[in-house]
Amino acid sequence: METTYNLAINSSYRLVIASFPDVVFFAQKNPIPSIQTIFPTLQGPQLAYAMPPSALVYGPFTVDFLIDEDLTNYRALVDWSQSSLTATPNNVYSDISLVIMDNARNNVVQTANFVNAFPMNISELIYEVDVNEAVYLKASVNFRYDSYKFI
Repeated sequence: METTYNLAINSSYRLVIASFPDVVFFAQKNPIPSIQTIFPTLQGPQLAYAMPPSALVYGPFTVDFLIDEDLTNYRALVDWSQSSLTATPNNVYSDISLVIMDNARNNVVQTANFVNAFPMNISELIYEVDVNEAVYLKASVNFRYDSYKFI
């Protein structure tokens, strides 16, 4: 039996934040973060010896998205950040899923699940009147998270 491989396209995905299941994030750019493995060294008299890995360092998870006209998705993130000042620790974090679809956008191929995520930085919204055509509002958000895995 012959195996067929299709190349992944970078526009077949959707973003789901568990705390806001009904909020649509019109995600425009979502890089899956880098992972750096930390290898400690043991310094000998003449050589440094590599030890087994001791930790993983995850790169930032940044989401660029379009804003809906009622600002629902943007306000959800702002409210989440502001409520963290008075929330219990269990209510601060939420899992985020980047659902990767097949090329026909009919089937889920993979899901990157970001565990215990929290918005660390939400960009400003820029309103301007000196444009000749409709320009949709965009924003970006940087999330801190404990880890991510494919499920």
